[in-house]
Amino acid sequence: METRIENGKLICTNVITKEEFQRIQDKMLSDHFPWYYTENVVEDSQKMTEEKEQLQFVHNFHGVSDVATEWSNWEMLYPIFNVLKANTFVRVKANNIPRTEKIIKHGFHADTRVVLSYTAIYYVNSTDGYTEFRDGIKVPSVENSMVVFPSYMEHTGTTCTDKRSRININMNYMPNHHDELTKGIRPEGADKIIKLWENVW
Repeated sequence: METRIENGKLICTNVITKEEFQRIQDKMLSDHFPWYYTENVVEDSQKMTEEKEQLQFVHNFHGVSDVATEWSNWEMLYPIFNVLKANTFVRVKANNIPRTEKIIKHGFHADTRVVLSYTAIYYVNSTDGYTEFRDGIKVPSVENSMVVFPSYMEHTGTTCTDKRSRININMNYMPNHHDELTKGIRPEGADKIIKLWENVW
């Protein structure tokens, strides 16, 4: 895996092995993987456009709904989880966003305000869509790549125009704060909070 940091975001490429990645992509792009329709990608107040194509299909792996994923679907994500070294997950879900005639930005939002939580977006297929942050940084959707950032950072996803849909896995989690992966993107004051937690526990 190769990594670089851009203004507080960790961008990772070749996240897992080709075999591990292919298992995920083959399953999630198959006709048999369950997707559930949602009419809105973000809240109405966060939308950046009045375009009607503000919909997506989701698959909830953890922490979002009463619909439980199959064990094999959860287990196939283990290679990604091993990279993240998460202590616990707040939410894990996949997004399947249908193609549109032009790129549509959904709307800036923060996934969660849980203190010291991080968001990891893993890209399942390569498209001309992207993730954009408030500071203007755009992370392209390249298969088997991932962007990791503090969950309070506002960002927006987009549609794509060159594939049938844009698919990613969105993970909100609490990391092992002794792991090197997120050390370079810790928000200001994080080390002090971590030390306080360690003294309590």
